[in-house]
Amino acid sequence: MKVICEVLLLVLRRKPTQRKFICSMLVLLSLFVCLLPKMIPALGADKAPGAKGVAGVLWPLCFMIGFVPAAAMNVIEEKVMKMTNGARREQISLIWFLFWESVYQFLCAAALFWTDIIPGFGNSADIHDFGENVAFGFLCFFGGRGCTSEPGTRGTVFILGYAVSYFGGGLLLRHAEGATMLALVSSLVTPLGFLFWTLFEEDPFHFQVNTGNATWFSLGALALMVPSIYFYNTGSQRAKMSIKSLFNVMLVIVIFGFVVYYHTKRYAISHHLSVLMPTGGNMLAWPFPPAEEDYVHTPDEQYDVLLSHMVYNKTWLRTKFPTNTAYISIIREPSSHLRSAMNFYRLPELLKIKSKNPVQTFLQEPWKYKDLSEAYFDFCNVTWDGTRNFLSFDLGYPTDGAEDNERARRYTGQLEVDFTTMLILENLDESLILLRRMMCWEVRDVLYDMTPKNSRNYSYKEYVPTAEELGNLRLWKAVDYLLYDTFNASLWRKIAAHGPDFHDELRYFKELNKRVSTYCDKRRKDGPDLTVAASKWNSEFQVDAYTCSLIKSDVSTLMMYIRKDTTNGRKEYDIMGARLNVAAIIKGQPTYKYKTEQDKYEKSRSTS
Repeated sequence: MKVICEVLLLVLRRKPTQRKFICSMLVLLSLFVCLLPKMIPALGADKAPGAKGVAGVLWPLCFMIGFVPAAAMNVIEEKVMKMTNGARREQISLIWFLFWESVYQFLCAAALFWTDIIPGFGNSADIHDFGENVAFGFLCFFGGRGCTSEPGTRGTVFILGYAVSYFGGGLLLRHAEGATMLALVSSLVTPLGFLFWTLFEEDPFHFQVNTGNATWFSLGALALMVPSIYFYNTGSQRAKMSIKSLFNVMLVIVIFGFVVYYHTKRYAISHHLSVLMPTGGNMLAWPFPPAEEDYVHTPDEQYDVLLSHMVYNKTWLRTKFPTNTAYISIIREPSSHLRSAMNFYRLPELLKIKSKNPVQTFLQEPWKYKDLSEAYFDFCNVTWDGTRNFLSFDLGYPTDGAEDNERARRYTGQLEVDFTTMLILENLDESLILLRRMMCWEVRDVLYDMTPKNSRNYSYKEYVPTAEELGNLRLWKAVDYLLYDTFNASLWRKIAAHGPDFHDELRYFKELNKRVSTYCDKRRKDGPDLTVAASKWNSEFQVDAYTCSLIKSDVSTLMMYIRKDTTNGRKEYDIMGARLNVAAIIKGQPTYKYKTEQDKYEKSRSTS
């Protein structure tokens, strides 16, 4: 169990609670107590078959050393069964997985056949004798070579028991706490096995009670083991790791993600984290990696958080942040995103659509507008299409890969590995609770003002496309839909892995968030603070004027809070971004990286 705890921390970055660790050690101690009569003949097992003396001590030690690869195997199985970060996207078939695992184990055992002919160790004198033994065993199982039906019956019972235990273990890995819980439950086999053979004689098999010291050691082991497993299973799932141990560096790539931008910026302010800030404005870089002059450098070049909008560029980010960086972003349903992008980026003008509902017009035949929708930014030699795979583009997928389905699948799979979590706007509360749990945040860190911010009204905002139009859009935005469907499924798999307790917290959070939001809306300047009582998911805390100011602040206000600790923005480094450059393309003007470059161009035109 100790080995499994260490492997969990290494592979899944999941630290057990102190309670769970102590319970695991008690179960391990119980196993040791159960094996003592086998290891020390003076304790009453000297008449039992098996190794004696030094060998009687060595075989349990070798048995325990075998826990190391077994622990690694269980944790890797858990990773696949629960579909944790880095596992395959599709929900794998449990039976299919266990079948191939058994085939692998059989092949490994077959590859070690030669150990049976080692003198003094195996049961065969040579390779010919080994073959005879295998043939005899196989035929005897089916009643051949003069054998009775007993070997076949016992073998069948063993095979069925083996299959049930493996299937049950797979279910434990997928639906229970994981590899450690499986090891704890499996530990019951040893003392229960000793007790079973206390009640029965093996040859011939019949009921006969035969107690001894080994019986009492097994009962003592069970008396310690069963309560330990119970208390292990009733404790909280994970240790409350310190912010710095888990939140060493957090990176947020924002895709129209005001909510993520808002929460993480608020978190950075509350916890006094070092933010990698743009030299000017709110945008760090788009669609290119930041240049050295585009961000504020700290004396030690050490940063805790990156919050500003940029296109995901793994190569550049790896040069600025360590490998244990947590990557977080938010995406939304592609048809909803298209409506928003149409309005925000003035895409109807770019597409030369003059109807009252440009989304409906566009969706009737998206391919008709391909030459118009692809905006070329000449200053950086990048083509961008705001109607097609915009979400994927901001996550680093190139526009020219829109038709390459295999490339899109590979890239989406890599994003699943790279990103700690991807929030889904349509399931915001669920996403925030999952984020809180994965990052070991407090409940207060994910509270938000329920009054909409950054919301714009336009005539086609609530338009619902027809089935035919959605079909066209799914083909047109195939990469975005692959991205959304993949991470939406991943969200629900991760939620399911947290068990029923997740939904209990979700109900609590919705109620608390509404209560805090209402309080902050009505709070008077000299009014009393709101006390939030302790619950299963949070300690008691106060919602005061400062907390409300952070909750109700917009992006610009939060940016001012952070810039107080760094530097004022320099307008000459304000990034143009897509919106202003699209407007320039509509006017037939060149595109630029910085707003000041466009200002100079406009000024030169007005004076010429």
